[in-house]
Amino acid sequence: MLKQIKDMKNQSLQKVREILNVLRKDAEMALNGDWDTTTDEGIESFGAQIEVIDSALYLIDNQPETIQVDVAFHYEDEAEVIKIYDVEGMRSEFESKLNKLINP
Repeated sequence: MLKQIKDMKNQSLQKVREILNVLRKDAEMALNGDWDTTTDEGIESFGAQIEVIDSALYLIDNQPETIQVDVAFHYEDEAEVIKIYDVEGMRSEFESKLNKLINP
């Protein structure tokens, strides 16, 4: 089941890549004069389109599949028998890594 989910994810990402590459090619054609872009606004919008497409492709291609967080704990007693997990520390590490993914 997990393999099927990963395959579906990879197929979806491949489809998004294909669409973005077509859009990028169209924008490049417009900027190269293959299309009628006689206004400065048209040229600027195609340039902005290429930047957004490049950013999206970069995020797709460099997206890790999981966020790994180290398990943090300390012992409640001196005999080192009872572990107390540092949930707040692990949550903080996770949120920091998630924020870096969302806002590169």
